[in-house]
Amino acid sequence: MEERIIMIHKKLKKTGAIYLHCDYHANYYLRLTLDEVFGIEHFRNEIAWCYTRMSVRGQRQFSRAFDTILWYSKSRTRWTFNAEGSKKREGQTLNRLGSGRSKEGVTVLNPKGKFPENWITDIPYLRGKERIGYKTQKPEALLRRIILASSKKGDWVLDCFGGGGTTAKVCAEEDRHFITGDVSQVAVRVIANRLNAYTPQTDYKIIGLCTTEKELRAMDGHKFAEYVCQCMGWELNEKKSGDGGIDGWAGNKKIPIQIKNQKQAVGRPALQQFVGAMKGYTKGFFVAWRLSKEAIEYIAEIKRTENKDIQVIDCKADVFQALLISQNKEEKLRQ
Repeated sequence: MEERIIMIHKKLKKTGAIYLHCDYHANYYLRLTLDEVFGIEHFRNEIAWCYTRMSVRGQRQFSRAFDTILWYSKSRTRWTFNAEGSKKREGQTLNRLGSGRSKEGVTVLNPKGKFPENWITDIPYLRGKERIGYKTQKPEALLRRIILASSKKGDWVLDCFGGGGTTAKVCAEEDRHFITGDVSQVAVRVIANRLNAYTPQTDYKIIGLCTTEKELRAMDGHKFAEYVCQCMGWELNEKKSGDGGIDGWAGNKKIPIQIKNQKQAVGRPALQQFVGAMKGYTKGFFVAWRLSKEAIEYIAEIKRTENKDIQVIDCKADVFQALLISQNKEEKLRQ
């Protein structure tokens, strides 16, 4: 992480700040690294995000139920902190009157919420409809509190470990500009799909990936198969020749996959070859831009006669989805 933290420090504005989320495995290592790069005097808070998780029968230790968020500013004197934006707004809190105007035994209802402490207890661990199935996904409420606390409308927020796209979604909803990314093409696909689904008004650009159908169709077969497997989170068959017609596997090698990147519609012979390569498998994924009528009829026939289930994965609708940009938008971006 050190080289990444150094780069983030270089790119930050003088009034910028970094929030680094970690668990017990590495929080003390990262604290030392941040002290070295940012300077101990730039440390602002160590925030504990506390949540409740189910205990395991027979466990022989206390339940691990909090993560650490380390907050450092680049400047010693200037940084953004919006207490109002980060107050606990879930329900109203009873507080005593402050500033020397106390009334003995009297509490008043503060509709603006409670001033935030350096521990968070009112944001539960991810659950319910918000969960999209991405392993490192964080609750929107947690990211919202951080973003509102340390930025203003129109500010830029960077999340260079974009994951499930929570930062991008919250920034879009809260009128912040964002830059996000991830080493995983699956993550980039998830982020783009999430923005399209929940904030369709967001105008964004994808950099570093093929984003037009023309670019994708220009790839050779092996490169295209590798790209599709990366986008879908499938295991690639590393064999370039003699692969038996299997380009990869899904579900821990339980489902074989064949991937075609050809201009014309894929015909029946290609499906027959794939079925021959399936051997002991009863289910397979066949990825293509378009299938011929004969190929579609063969899929129905093979299911009826040999009980083999071939699921067609459409390149445009099922694989790339929000990663593709329209021709009009492509021309606009180039201008």
